[in-house]
Parts: sequence; structure tokens; C-alpha cells
Amino acid sequence: MTYIISRLFSHEPNELLARPRVSYKISEYVFDYIRENILIPNKLLKDDKIDYSFTLSFVVFDSELHKFFYETPFNTEENKFRPDTKPKKINGVKEVSIRVVSKKISAIILPSDYADIVYDMFGSFLVASFSKKVTKEKMDELKKGLNYTYINSIPFPAPFEEQKYNADSSSYHKSVDFKAITEEIIIKDVYKKHFGF
Repeated sequence: MTYIISRLFSHEPNELLARPRVSYKISEYVFDYIRENILIPNKLLKDDKIDYSFTLSFVVFDSELHKFFYETPFNTEENKFRPDTKPKKINGVKEVSIRVVSKKISAIILPSDYADIVYDMFGSFLVASFSKKVTKEKMDELKKGLNYTYINSIPFPAPFEEQKYNADSSSYHKSVDFKAITEEIIIKDVYKKHFGF
């Protein structure tokens, strides 16, 4: 049994540059902490025949677009969570998507604040899926044990190669002046041209 943690953020040029410039290691550390303190003690997600793939999707809040939200005890004025409570099983892998629409998501969000959001993303999924074994109160109490010294020791801003968002190695084509001619947009190049690394 393995656990895969991936991150999703829009690759549109005007949105790409707003994504958190934090290392993928923070999301993995937060999940490992939850696995050791919640999943293993409560015997959750423990089927040896199934692998789990978690996709964390980050969306910057837009008052014109985001007006209605899924109800979860983790929601705050700044963060709205949408956990996938019925993950699909594909080729022996359960795929779980957890989305957050947040006013705090930006290129300058601090690693500790980012870690708190990721923790609550997983929390929203676990409480919605296993309410008899996992509560918001239990998650809040355990959150105090996160090692923020370690989190803040990870280089920030993280280089592009250390961020590892989905589609980072890809490109797409964009029409030029509404004509049939298209321009190839390479995500890595757009990002590095702006930030330099």
C-alpha cells in the first residue's frame, strides 16, 4: 500500500504566478504526520491491496465566481474546503480529490500557513468520511503537534523544481490574435521568466 500526494493549481499564466511557492515536501510531511497520528491508530485507509492517490487542489478565492460552498466544520471566513467523500477506485488506486478555495492562497503565503491549510484539507476529508473515528476537535488538538520548526526550515521560496505541481513539465497552445496560428506556452518557462528560479 502506498500513498501519493500531488498538487493541482491552474497553469493559466495570469493564475500560475499566484500559486504557493512552497516545496512539495511540506504537503508530504503533513500527510505523514496525519498518517502516524490519525490513520494508523484508528486503522483507517489500511487496505494493503489498495493504493491511495490524494490530489490537493488550490484555488484563489474570487467573489464573483465563488458564492456557494460545501459545508464542513473546517470552513472559515478565509478557507472553504471541498473533500471528495466518494473516491473512485481505478486500477487498484483510490483517487481522492480535496479542494480549497482560499483568500490566503498566494505566491507569498508562508510555509507554516500553507501547512495549516493542507492539514485542514486532509482533516475535512477524514471528518466527512470517518466521522465516528475522527472529529474536528481531535484534528484541532493534534494540529498543535506539527513541527513548524521543520516546516519553516524547508527553503522558501522553493525553486520551481522543488514545487512539483501537476502539469509542471507540460505545455499548451494558445491562439494568437484569434487566428488559427497558435503559440506554445511552456509552464516552466513562464514561471521562471517571472521569478527567475
